[in-house]
Amino acid sequence: MSAIPILQTGLCVAVGHHREAACAAMRTGITGFTTSRFMYDGEWIEFAEVPMERELRGREKLLEMSALAVEDALSEIRPEEWGGIRVILNIAEEGRPGRPIRLDVNFLADLNEHLKEPLGSPIDVIPGGRAGGLRALERAGEELAGGSKRVLILSVDSYLNAATLNHFYDQTRLLTEENSDGFIPGEGAGAILVGQGGDLVCDGLGFGREKWRHEGEEPMQAEGLIEALRAALGGRDCSQIHFRICDHAGEQIYFKEGSLAMTRVVRPVREEFDVWHPADCIGEVGAVIVAAMLSTILMAGRKGYLPGPGILLHAGNDTGERAACTLRWEKS
Repeated sequence: MSAIPILQTGLCVAVGHHREAACAAMRTGITGFTTSRFMYDGEWIEFAEVPMERELRGREKLLEMSALAVEDALSEIRPEEWGGIRVILNIAEEGRPGRPIRLDVNFLADLNEHLKEPLGSPIDVIPGGRAGGLRALERAGEELAGGSKRVLILSVDSYLNAATLNHFYDQTRLLTEENSDGFIPGEGAGAILVGQGGDLVCDGLGFGREKWRHEGEEPMQAEGLIEALRAALGGRDCSQIHFRICDHAGEQIYFKEGSLAMTRVVRPVREEFDVWHPADCIGEVGAVIVAAMLSTILMAGRKGYLPGPGILLHAGNDTGERAACTLRWEKS
């Protein structure tokens, strides 16, 4: 594959309305968790809600978060040039209970009314969830290879509705006083601008399919993640990979999957291999997590606290898709 330069990102999550604030908070371990208005078995659960100056719900809040993320990502580009930037929309996977509805090309048309200047026409809508951020990056790379100057990937998602919360509570997957092996639901929006000349470059992408499911009987063997990681590495060893970053939001099974996959993939074997997981601070944000991870890497590179220039990133959906990419920081 051709390398995909990442020029800029934008982020709107519970710990900040733009990438610098959010990444500074995540670096220091500040969380965006608050007591929610949802109660289960007499207990108010925690969630990671994006605070707004005025009360917003549903589609209007998704639009407002998206506008903040897009304007953050495009802050260094003159507004009159925004019309030449086409958009890929990444949203929650189909079939997830309570997934935000009406997220399609009409959503992007409505988004233009919230922006200083309208964006270009949409390229695609990818219902890819957490792994979909890398599917969208692959699609953006195809557009660049076809002659596009810049492409914007917008991801938006929310777990903060009754249908979604009921589903995951029934599966015993929410973090509560009775269940320490769960996640804190969140929401947000993220934007990734790709083009030419970025300091952060994606130089490998891979995808796989895991047979194991939460509700199934298949054992977790990490085969899908191993497949994705090996494809992203493309035959290279991990001697030039300095740390990994992943989408783990609290459930131990995903940490075990990641650890198992790394024992099969990392060569040469090393005693220490640092791992970052931004969801510790922003909760389970679904389709937004890849934008959050790339924002974290980009800010770490610019602020000078990357462990090294080689990065391994991976994410996966409850539906079995696994995705991984290798990245390198090229600015000295």
